[in-house]
Amino acid sequence: MFHKLVWVLSLTDKPSYTRCMIDDHPQRQRILDYFEGRYEPPVQKPIHPWFHRAYDRQAAVFIGITAVGEPRLLLTQRAKHMSKHAGEVAFAGGMVDDTDTDKIHTALRELHEEVGLWGEQVQAQGIMRPMVTRHDVRVTPVVGFYDGSAGFTPCEDEIGAIFEVPLSFLLDASNVRLTESSFLGRATLMPSYDYQGYHIWGVTAYILIDFLTTLYAVDLPGFQLID
Repeated sequence: MFHKLVWVLSLTDKPSYTRCMIDDHPQRQRILDYFEGRYEPPVQKPIHPWFHRAYDRQAAVFIGITAVGEPRLLLTQRAKHMSKHAGEVAFAGGMVDDTDTDKIHTALRELHEEVGLWGEQVQAQGIMRPMVTRHDVRVTPVVGFYDGSAGFTPCEDEIGAIFEVPLSFLLDASNVRLTESSFLGRATLMPSYDYQGYHIWGVTAYILIDFLTTLYAVDLPGFQLID
């Protein structure tokens, strides 16, 4: 195990550097190497032209990987009584608040509210390129680590379940399914996973595939326009 300088954010303080213990695992090291010294995604051409549009509605989500042991990815299932997205699998995250200092602050604030992790239990390494939902919300993924032994305190008003998926399962292309759908009026093929009764699809699967293919250079079936 080794020490690594990372972002840690409390609910009231600005981000600052601290020393946190991260297990020396190749899949975690790839994340550390990718974001070494930079907290913005690399300059690259977006996959779709609507990335260039201005969006009033902004959100951020946390792509969390366990800090020690087998790398596992954190996901939630929305409470079934919710009026929107009931029962859907999602990253912890939500809309940008006027009090948030940046997208990292948004993602970690929502992580604390929904899952109960905060402070030195969680640390952000950087952000990926944003994507746009069918509801015209621009979502910025924040990648980081969390203490998998800390335990979760779900927000019962919003969260029905909290679960973890081994990163090795997600990196296996045989576990990805493509189904026909539509996005902004266009026919598409959308990727999805099924893991222990949870169906991972939609914007969550899109962000997940982009994260995996970008950081791990794996060939996974992804979002495709078919007309």
